[in-house]
Amino acid sequence: MRILPALLLLVAAAAHAQQVYRWTDKNGKVQYGSNPPPGVAAKAVKDTTSSVATPRPTSNAASSEGGRPPPPGVFEKPKIDPKKQY
Repeated sequence: MRILPALLLLVAAAAHAQQVYRWTDKNGKVQYGSNPPPGVAAKAVKDTTSSVATPRPTSNAASSEGGRPPPPGVFEKPKIDPKKQY
């Protein structure tokens, strides 16, 4: 059963690695595909996508809030009274 996940990963990687072409059809519309029609001048398209999403770096929490600091009390632990029953 260990071979099945490895095989699926290999098939997925091969499918992702296909070449994509760009051409203009007889109506003047730009078309994209892995198999351009015969007799058409097609150009290979460079793949600029990444399979791994990279988050943008942030210097601090204030930068994600548009430069504003978070409101007071957001990062404070709640105070719990050990004598009180909840």
